[in-house]
Amino acid sequence: MALAYGSFHELSHQLRFLLFEMGVALSQQQIDYYLTLAHRSYLKELQQAAINEGYLSSPLISHHIHDFLEQLRIHLKRTLPESRFFTWDKLVQQSSETVANMAMALAYKKCWQRSLGKELAGHPTMWHWIEQQNKQSSYLFLEQWACLHQALRPSLKNTRTYTRREVLQYSAEFQAQYSIHWAALRKSTTLADSSPLMAKEFPQEYASWQQKVSLHHLDASQYQPIPIHPWVWRNHLQAHCIGLMDNKSLILLPHQQKVRPTISLDLVMPLNSATLLKLAPEKDGAVENILHSLLVHEQNYNHTLFLSSKPLTVQLKTAFSPQTSVGFSLIQSPNALNAGEQTIPLLSLFAPSPLSSNLLIDDLIEKSGLNPLVYFSHYCTKILHGPLHLLLKHSLSFAVQAEHMALSISKQLPQGLILRDLDHLTMKHRINLEKKEVRNKESDLNQDLRKEFLTTMLQNNIYFWVEHLHLKYQIEKQGLWRQVRQSLSYLFSKLNKDLPTSYLTEQYIKLINEPWQSRAHLSYLLKPIDREPVYVKKDNPMANL
Repeated sequence: MALAYGSFHELSHQLRFLLFEMGVALSQQQIDYYLTLAHRSYLKELQQAAINEGYLSSPLISHHIHDFLEQLRIHLKRTLPESRFFTWDKLVQQSSETVANMAMALAYKKCWQRSLGKELAGHPTMWHWIEQQNKQSSYLFLEQWACLHQALRPSLKNTRTYTRREVLQYSAEFQAQYSIHWAALRKSTTLADSSPLMAKEFPQEYASWQQKVSLHHLDASQYQPIPIHPWVWRNHLQAHCIGLMDNKSLILLPHQQKVRPTISLDLVMPLNSATLLKLAPEKDGAVENILHSLLVHEQNYNHTLFLSSKPLTVQLKTAFSPQTSVGFSLIQSPNALNAGEQTIPLLSLFAPSPLSSNLLIDDLIEKSGLNPLVYFSHYCTKILHGPLHLLLKHSLSFAVQAEHMALSISKQLPQGLILRDLDHLTMKHRINLEKKEVRNKESDLNQDLRKEFLTTMLQNNIYFWVEHLHLKYQIEKQGLWRQVRQSLSYLFSKLNKDLPTSYLTEQYIKLINEPWQSRAHLSYLLKPIDREPVYVKKDNPMANL
């Protein structure tokens, strides 16, 4: 058997033991099955990535990942001289960890589905059960349930080198719950003071933190609490913050607050609060303030586009900043943005129901009574309206990963898109909301802005709908992308009163014809860390329809 390469049996026993520690008892045969399934899936993904990224013109004949990578290395040695500098050993090691983590996730997923199926017994659908739950508790559940979406894997959605036990301990796929540390940071080292808001949002934890600071014979009024992920403390901050710790500017107070991890690595959900914590310093909060102002100015586009606010962001002043920065943000829960509507993470729509072969999206479509294509048309028009207007009128676009998007649902219909966190925001010019300026020059809307719109709204969002509706309802992909194109055409026509027809026509043609760009996954893993991300072009599915 191909998986006999290396220490397969040793790995199988280790995974079985780790899962048993979590209360998941599986036979050796079951563990072997999940390992085989994970290995086959990832080998297929690597083969396809090598073709998509131009390393191969056709698949290599191989039944084991290590063998495939060795064949690829030899092939590229002849055809691509720079491949000598690729990090082959690192990729081999990471691939092994990926397979192990995928196998654990598959095994746990099966156990979780079985357990949840018993809990949901008596409910006709998963959506019916969700509607009966408290709004906040259902959101917490769906945030972790969304991790069962097949596009996510615990080892590849982050850059941290977790051990296998840490993957189980800190990943949302395994219903993890753990304690984060609250460090005491001297107020003079930051511009903002976290104390007032932290005391308001987490009164019990804050009172306990004050007592612990006092036990160190320090004046708590001179310090502020800084939440820190335990892995980050062990593996980064202790090495890079020695100066701050030596002069008592930074003091660790362990195991201060219970949290649940989310799909996103740095975002956690405190158990007794609707506020989210981002356990990483912000790059630049000013750009998010600009988008907030625009959304308020545009009345959130009839309540179809929202951005979670960040009432608090704390990071070190430049003079005190070590190699690894200390900082965090409080993020408004998406639940707080649309009262009376159900808020669900985007990817939870495509996670499997434990009651049937349906996904959550199928429950919504069936209960709405609408034809799937009509439902899809409604969705496209709702969520594309705001981002398209920002792009065309304000020359602004944003980059957001699928895990940072949520939807507001009312009467089984999507009503709006909620952006929980921005990766990036691009503006062509400084925005002045007092002036009624018309942007009608091609130079005001370059390809980078359109690329960001296409990536965020179509590749990271609508693409998942198209793939599922095609598989579930046998609707041709061309027909679905034609519907997206029609929705864009309709929204463009509504902008005629604000923008010149010639400008709109030009931008519409470019949006439906310009190639898409996707991140080159294999190249990213092979290239040295200091290289820029590599992107590959792919055909725009709306072109030539």
